[in-house]
Amino acid sequence: MSLSEPELDALLDCEMAYMSLFGEVTREETGWWVHSPGFPTYRDGNRVVRIRDDRRGPDAVANEIAGRFRAERRAIVVDVDPIAEAQGFAMVFAR
Repeated sequence: MSLSEPELDALLDCEMAYMSLFGEVTREETGWWVHSPGFPTYRDGNRVVRIRDDRRGPDAVANEIAGRFRAERRAIVVDVDPIAEAQGFAMVFAR
């Protein structure tokens, strides 16, 4: 069973509400970021979800995401959901 984008967003809303208990959640057009300075090695607390193409293409968005992780010296942790996969992000991040 596949979820529609609104259904997936509702599910991610719940997950981000939980994550905001111990980290900062920032919602941007290209992704929803979770950053937990108090738990720097906790991968689920330091990642980006709901990755979306902002009309620049998946390569440009993925490079921006990877650059932000590298600038903060954190492991690159992304959740590629079915919509992001359909936009080409799974292939880009697999490289």
